[in-house]
This record gives sequence, C-alpha cells and structure tokens, in this order.
Amino acid sequence: MTDAIRRPAVKDYTATLEAYLGNAGEFALERAYEFGRRAASEGMSLLQFAELHHAALRTLAAVPGAVVDEVLTRGEQFFSEGLSAYELNLRAHRASARLLGLSEGLTRSSNELSRARVQLKAVLDATPALVYLEDAEGRFLFVNAAFERLFGVSEAQILGKTAHEFSSGPNAAMLQRDRAQVLEARVPSEFERTFVQAGGPHTYRALAIPLCDDNNRIEPHPGVYAVCSIATDITREKHAAETLGLARQATEAANRQLESMGQALADQLLAPLRSIDAFTLALLEDCGGALDAQSKSHLSNVRRSAQRMATLIDSLLSLAKLSRGELRASEVDLTDLARSVAAQLRQAEPDRRVSFEIQPGLKAQGDPRLFGAVLQNLLGNSWKFTRRREHAEIVVGQSSERGLNVYFVKDNGTGFDMAHSGKLFSVVDASHTRREFDGNGVGLATVQRIVNRHGGRVWAESVVDRGATFYFTIGDQLS
Repeated sequence: MTDAIRRPAVKDYTATLEAYLGNAGEFALERAYEFGRRAASEGMSLLQFAELHHAALRTLAAVPGAVVDEVLTRGEQFFSEGLSAYELNLRAHRASARLLGLSEGLTRSSNELSRARVQLKAVLDATPALVYLEDAEGRFLFVNAAFERLFGVSEAQILGKTAHEFSSGPNAAMLQRDRAQVLEARVPSEFERTFVQAGGPHTYRALAIPLCDDNNRIEPHPGVYAVCSIATDITREKHAAETLGLARQATEAANRQLESMGQALADQLLAPLRSIDAFTLALLEDCGGALDAQSKSHLSNVRRSAQRMATLIDSLLSLAKLSRGELRASEVDLTDLARSVAAQLRQAEPDRRVSFEIQPGLKAQGDPRLFGAVLQNLLGNSWKFTRRREHAEIVVGQSSERGLNVYFVKDNGTGFDMAHSGKLFSVVDASHTRREFDGNGVGLATVQRIVNRHGGRVWAESVVDRGATFYFTIGDQLS
C-alpha cells in the first residue's frame, strides 16, 4: 500500500477504532464491516489490511494512559468484524472470476479482477432477466440491476445478507427454498416462481446452477460454494397462454354449439325432404296407371331432387365435422386403402371394365380414417368420370417433388377444362359435370379439407376428354 493511500486510510481506521474503544459500540462495528468491504473492493490485500490495523493499534497504544492489553483485546474484536466483510467480498470476487472463466494467475491480479468484475456487472445489468449469486449459507454475493428494481433495494443493502434479512413473506421463503433444493441436488434446476410486488405478481422461470469448488471442502454442502440463478419474467407469456386457453375453450364451445345447431337444422330440413320423397313415391305407385309419361317423369325428377338435397345436407354435415376433432396420426398403408376402395367400387358395379394400377408400398403419416375418406373420394371421382370409357384406367401412385412425397390418382376419364380448376374444390359448382354425372360437389371439398388438416395441399391437372390427375402432399411435420 503506497503512502498516498495508506495515510488517510490509517487515520480514518484509527479514529474509528478509537471510537470503538471509547464504547461507541454498534456504530463503530458497522464502520469496521464497511472498512473490510471497501478494502476488498478496492483491491487491498489481506496483508495490507492487517498492516492498516497494526498501524492503528500502535498509534492508540502510544496514547498516554492507554491500557495496552485492553487496546489489543478489543482491537482484535474490531479487526475480526472488518475481516468478515473482507472475506465475504473476496468470495464474491472469486465467484465472479469463476463465472468469467479467469485463470488462477489472473485472479491474483486484483486490478485485472476488479476490471473484469465491473465488465461482468455492466453486461448483467443490461439484461432484463434477474441474475443473482448466493453463497452456500444464503448470503447474496451479487445481484444485477433487474433484481434491485424488482425488490426495490440497492446492491449495497443486499450484499452479505440473506433473503430474510432484506425481505419478508413468501418472496424470501421461495428464494431460500430454491437455493436449498439446488444445494441438495447439486445439479442445475428449473423453477417457476411468482413474486408478489406492489405493482402486482410477476411470474418468473428461473434456472439455478450450483457452482462447485474443485477441492470439494466447502461445508455444509461439500463442493458447492455458491448458487447462480437466472430468472426470466414470463408474466406476459403466462397471461397470453391463459388468454389463448380461454379463447380456445370459447371456440370449442362455439363449435359444439354450431354443430348442435347444424344437426338440428339438418334434421328439420331432412324431414320434409323425406316426406316429399315418400309421398312422391306413393303417388307413383298408387296413381301411376292414371299418369302419362311426362307426369311420371316430373314426379321422378322431384324424387331425385329431394334425394340429392338430402345427400347434400348429410355431406355438408360430414364436411363440417372434418374441421373438428383430434388428428390421430400413425403410419397409413395407402396401398391397402386404395385396394380396399377399388374392391368396393367393383362390387357396386361388377359389370364395368375398369383397370386399377396401384403402386405397392405407398406409406404416409396421418389419420387412417381421414385418408380412407380421401381415397374414397378421389377414386370414386375417377370411377364416376371414366364411366363413358369402354376400357377405363385408374392409377394410384407416388412421385417426388423437391424432396417431398407427392401422391396422385390418375384416370383416363372425361377430364375438365383447366380454366375451371379454381372451382373444383368448391361445394358450389354449376359445371356441366355435376349435371351429367352423379354427385353433389362435396367430395373434392372434403379431400381439400383433410389434406389441409394434415399440413399439405391438393391440386389437379387435366385435358378435356383425356383424363385428369389429382395430386396431394402431406405436411413436413407429419410426413
């Protein structure tokens, strides 16, 4: 210690020690503690601090009338109080050095260590997360600016104290409980804690990391000399998640209500349609002999229209249900599904000559029930639009597009004009094909809805009177 630093330090220390010897009591002990803290912070070595104390003792022992034994005995108590703060601050410096990854040689250089600690604190003060360091006994060695703001205390009021000494109630209890758990486990641990403040509760997600000493001699928790905690405020995220959950519940309730209303409305619409169909049939059967051919044709058209409307209502209800319900994803054997649908179509119309070419080994990840509906609609569509072909051909296969599996159903049917391709997947479509062939237009809309729910897309290519090909993919998250 240079003379420029030593003289005022010795003078101030001596005056404080003299006040203590003169029964200044608690105030002087607090000054001793502050001396120790400042000495360590300013880079004073332990030997220099001891020299400072001995210089003060020599001065006071030389005062006329002084009782040397009393000066030495009470001076030792005063010096011990200064050393306790000095040791605490020195441990904080060493903890900072460990956090910074400084070498043992560098930690011996107090100036370098102090500069590194200032740099570390500047970085940690800039982060909105809470960063705090506690020793194994729960005394705070470091806190950043965010910690000070949350608890409304300064670093000087916190360092060297436990949580219960600067705070009370549940906040202090949570901090103590988290530290004890980490010391016991001796492994990094995550917590979610809510701190109660004047501005309202704040929820934090904290990561607490035990810092271990190489020599494994620190008691009462061998090997752990401190716990470093980093806590991020997730209050907004929690609120957003709760709001999202409430919105999801409201949406699900609204969907259930809509489904119930839709079903009730469908029942009300279907009842008169069934009556129209039934009474028209009765009229044809009971009075058919008295009707001319045109009248019978009109009644038959009424029946077909009523049946088509009933089928459309059922199909729309089924389409609406596809938007709800959980996807039960698993590996789906599309080859087996396609063969099963082909067998059903052949069984329904055994007189038709249709050649099916289904690629073996077609696999996909998705909901088997919904993929069954996709293939039923696509293959049924091809079956329907190849009806005029003497030798109908339907191909089910797979290709690759930029690393993504593309599944397709191809036929040699009537095809369609690509100018109308935008209407294909719409329920409302007045194209000639809907009039010339059976169907209500919901099938392709169903395919699109299912593929979209699987994160994929569907599209079609065609040339009039030369067939059509429908393609679909499955999203990356499922395939």
